[in-house]
Amino acid sequence: MVNRNTFVSDPATRFYRPLLRSYPDAFERLFALLNDSENERYLINAATDARPALDGVVVHIEADPDIRAVLDSDSDSHRFRNAVGVVVRQKMQELRWQKDGARKGDVTESTLFKTSQRYVHDT
Repeated sequence: MVNRNTFVSDPATRFYRPLLRSYPDAFERLFALLNDSENERYLINAATDARPALDGVVVHIEADPDIRAVLDSDSDSHRFRNAVGVVVRQKMQELRWQKDGARKGDVTESTLFKTSQRYVHDT
């Protein structure tokens, strides 16, 4: 389960931790969305189709009012979108998927996210 502790324990999040303190509700909603079993399936389905995992859940992320408020902010939107990518990576690793190492793929279902990491199943 990805959560606040998972997030802060990852060295890659050191630049995003101030966002966690500034927008705790948005992060809690993000964690809840990614931990939802149906959304886990959407992540996996997107990855199985060689699409970015984020493409499977981005519509839900963008529709959440707490998350959308940060995404629409002028000052923190870009960094928060990057933090979303980190949390998606953490979730995919928990589900036994790893970055595919290739270039990122287009997030086709999004109005705000352009590209994101693709994943392969960790065999």
